[in-house]
Amino acid sequence: MGTAIHIELDALCLLILCVVVWQSVRNVNQQMKIIRFRNVVYGIMIALALDIVWMLVDGVQFPGAIAINYIVNAVFLGLGVLLGCMWYLYVLDALGYYVQRKNDWIVLLPGLVFMALNIISIWTGWIFSLPGKTSMSAAPCSGCRRSALSACCLYRFSIFFTAPSGRSIKWPKQRSGNCLAFISFR
Repeated sequence: MGTAIHIELDALCLLILCVVVWQSVRNVNQQMKIIRFRNVVYGIMIALALDIVWMLVDGVQFPGAIAINYIVNAVFLGLGVLLGCMWYLYVLDALGYYVQRKNDWIVLLPGLVFMALNIISIWTGWIFSLPGKTSMSAAPCSGCRRSALSACCLYRFSIFFTAPSGRSIKWPKQRSGNCLAFISFR
């Protein structure tokens, strides 16, 4: 019963996000801020779809189930950090920082490295493992994920209190609060 509700909630959220994307695509204004927001929403939609696939495959025995479970777990875990980096780019843009498109890769680099580590973990078991070939469990380096996420969150949080020149910045509470709300996503 719990699996069906989990899948239904993921599907409902996916449907709501489809409406959000449709509205943003219809918008004539294609500023970088809107494009970055849409990219984050696409990433969340992918995460929800992977969660649905994981719920359908976890513990089920059929040819290829183990491979699908490994791939879904690796991409899902890596996507969490990558989404955090994408949200950080959006927040910088929303708060008025100018980030050149060619420098996006610098902000996305930690997420891409972690994604690569998760994919390598399929064979090495560094970040996660599937001991019973069904349910995922933490591996020896899984603490690295929590440490990396905490460090990223602290770094992102610090940007709200200091300007690049070291001066204090005063933003409207609502604007910065809305941007900070996503930090706890993962």
